[in-house]
Amino acid sequence: MIAKLLQAGYQLEVYDIDPAAATDVLEKGARWHDAPRDAARDCEIVITCLPLPHDVFDNMTGEQGALAGMVPGSVWIDTSTTDYHNTIEIARLAAAIGVDSLEAPVSNLSHMGVDFANVSFFVGGPLKAYVRCETVLQTMGAISFHVGDIGQGQSV
Repeated sequence: MIAKLLQAGYQLEVYDIDPAAATDVLEKGARWHDAPRDAARDCEIVITCLPLPHDVFDNMTGEQGALAGMVPGSVWIDTSTTDYHNTIEIARLAAAIGVDSLEAPVSNLSHMGVDFANVSFFVGGPLKAYVRCETVLQTMGAISFHVGDIGQGQSV
């Protein structure tokens, strides 16, 4: 999904707990940062795609978390297919600093789905944030659907 954004001309700031996992996208033009906070600093849209709820929570919150670098009016999109309770709590923290949140769990998160942007997003969160980010979601995948409030994307 990151490669598709780079191909479309987006400038990407990246962080991963395992720097080797970012090698491919760094070679394609993404810029590395040593903490989620630094990767998120002043970005309009921050996207996470992580394996477990605690990974999402740890990367979004705390002194080094992405929320610490995000500015009011920015949007966090969580494409992780995890636990919507976790997403709701992070969305609450984000709202307190003026950041909108979208949960957009990915269907077909396989090698074939990701490499060919053949994934679908079922998006929960504020409609205005979805509309603002729809082009980014369509770049990363085949289609996206706004399905309601935060928490409803995981439910679908």
